[in-house]
Amino acid sequence: MMGGINIDPKQADALHRLTEEDKSIEKTLARRGYTFSKDKTNLSKQLFTDKILINRDYKDTFYRMLSKESCRSVLKQLCASKEGCLKNDLLRNRTTQEVNQLLSTLAKMDLLEKNNGEIFRLKNSDVNFGKNLEWFISEVFHRELFCVSDWGVHVKEAPEGGDYDVLARAESNIIYVECKAKKPENLKEKELISFLKRDEFLRSYTSILFIDSTDEISYINDLINKLGEKIKTCIPELGIDFVMGDPPYTESLDGGYFHFQGRLFFVNAKKSVLDTIKLCLRHRHRTGEMEIAFAGRFWLQELLLKAEKHLTTSFI
Repeated sequence: MMGGINIDPKQADALHRLTEEDKSIEKTLARRGYTFSKDKTNLSKQLFTDKILINRDYKDTFYRMLSKESCRSVLKQLCASKEGCLKNDLLRNRTTQEVNQLLSTLAKMDLLEKNNGEIFRLKNSDVNFGKNLEWFISEVFHRELFCVSDWGVHVKEAPEGGDYDVLARAESNIIYVECKAKKPENLKEKELISFLKRDEFLRSYTSILFIDSTDEISYINDLINKLGEKIKTCIPELGIDFVMGDPPYTESLDGGYFHFQGRLFFVNAKKSVLDTIKLCLRHRHRTGEMEIAFAGRFWLQELLLKAEKHLTTSFI
């Protein structure tokens, strides 16, 4: 009963589903004037198994596996080696029990085959670990943070191909996560520029660049500050009346992560994905009051767009 009116449980459930559907990423983007791409056929083929999209047991098991950084690193290694991996190769910095349990689970899910004694290989050679990481982080937002979320999102009007790895909606705010399944030092300046341009276009409440590695990310911190310096040198030539200040343009967050203006975050996988995202959201919420956070919040990206054609190819 609501306000003295009896509501049929089935009708209430249907109303709830319609309300949640209205909050979907697709409809949120549509209301902002963007064109959303629905087709995930090719993307789903790159998952470890399409069954995780339709079978609850597979989905839950796979989610728990990806929650552990050690499991993700083994899966990443299996994806990278089309010829297969020796068990000893998979034991690097991992316990035998961890690896045995993971291999056993993958075999039960019919994802793994064992050839020539001890060579393990994924049955689906099209698997792309990055797409599985996107799926997982989208699930973290949905399961743990009660957000509407989606992965592998394509926005037709957006720059850099318009591809957003993960988008989540919290209240009326958009959260954007860019996933990199690589070591920090392998991130190129061009990739950082693409991340900044996609963020500037969508103007998300919070954007996170997540590097799925336990290595330190001081390299990325240096990279964004060097990019800021390069842009600064273009300002006089462009005739822009803007005081950018001197680096560093980023600040340390919790000793190992970095943020820019309290809303752009650069993080690794030293903590769990959930704890890392919660840390970013807490910081954004506590320090990012609208009237403070939005004042000049896009200066780096906007200057980048104006200065990009003046930067030499060697810079980019």
